[in-house]
Amino acid sequence: MTDLPDGVSRQRLIMRDRAQPEPEGPFDVLVRVAAAGVCRSDLHILMGELPVSVPDVLGHENSGWVHAVGPMVSSVGVGDPVLCYPFVSILGFGGSYYAVGVGGSLSTPILPLVANETRIEGVYVGTYPELVELTRLALRGDVRPVVVPYSLSDADRALQDLAAGAFVGRAVLIP
Repeated sequence: MTDLPDGVSRQRLIMRDRAQPEPEGPFDVLVRVAAAGVCRSDLHILMGELPVSVPDVLGHENSGWVHAVGPMVSSVGVGDPVLCYPFVSILGFGGSYYAVGVGGSLSTPILPLVANETRIEGVYVGTYPELVELTRLALRGDVRPVVVPYSLSDADRALQDLAAGAFVGRAVLIP
């Protein structure tokens, strides 16, 4: 990777094929990803500013379809379209997790939250009234979302373009 801000790894990302997973637990949902947002969080991971263990899968804000479910899942079924916001543990003692976005659910053991004095807070990016207004403007055609698609094999280029400010809008990786 070239033309990146200081501190961003110039090492190319490595893609590896993995065996298709299966739901392991009774409440697991397996999603076939159709697209994944590329975000500044990914750049912070590459800069070592977020303590994420490697190997790691970059990209989040995923969309796709339910591919398989555990036997106790009743809220979604195979073939349902879904949006996914991962819940990643990067905190030590204290602090807050922020669930950003809408929909879905969260299940986590209570003991680690209490023992580490950790909070979970749900937020939108902006306020709910702002989201409603933006949706209305988009439906009327007064604003237009800008999405720059990249193939999965161009993930390095998407991160490079994001870091360089080469586009306005959202980069999306498409497998």
